[in-house]
Amino acid sequence: MQLNQIYSKGVAEIKLLDFFVEDEGCPHIFFTAHTPVQFLKDPKLISIDVINIQAKVFISGADQLAIDGFIVEISEDFNFSDFTKSVALGNSTINSYLDGFKAKLKLKLFEVAQNNNLLDELESKILSKCMAGNININGVPVINNATRAIVLIDKAMIEFRKFLEMSRQIALVDQL
Repeated sequence: MQLNQIYSKGVAEIKLLDFFVEDEGCPHIFFTAHTPVQFLKDPKLISIDVINIQAKVFISGADQLAIDGFIVEISEDFNFSDFTKSVALGNSTINSYLDGFKAKLKLKLFEVAQNNNLLDELESKILSKCMAGNININGVPVINNATRAIVLIDKAMIEFRKFLEMSRQIALVDQL
């Protein structure tokens, strides 16, 4: 039945990346990146506009043991077409564009952790300063379990950066 729905709509969900990152301590991130692709179009017209990034993060609370953790989920859309244009025109680099996206993911994870009472007092203060723009979230050190999970997003983004670099190389080859 699901196959019939895909064919009738002409759109398939393509999984681009699927991996996990773990730390010596508690947090783990299960990271996926997928995009809808309309396959009934002319193959020359098929393009990736938006990549949906989903992360399931196992994180324990400030006063809990590693086995007493929670799985929190975050999701954010990466505007791939804007990224491609911005890098091609020289308005930004892969790293600068990715740093902005990482900050969005980290803030979202911090907020979800706070809503689930997974932050200790110091982490809560840091989050409020990050939200106010006083501290760059990409520079937050590991303090406790929530910040440890947030720092793991950097490790997850290494694989995503490789994917973006590969897509950029393919685009340059296509121009030849």
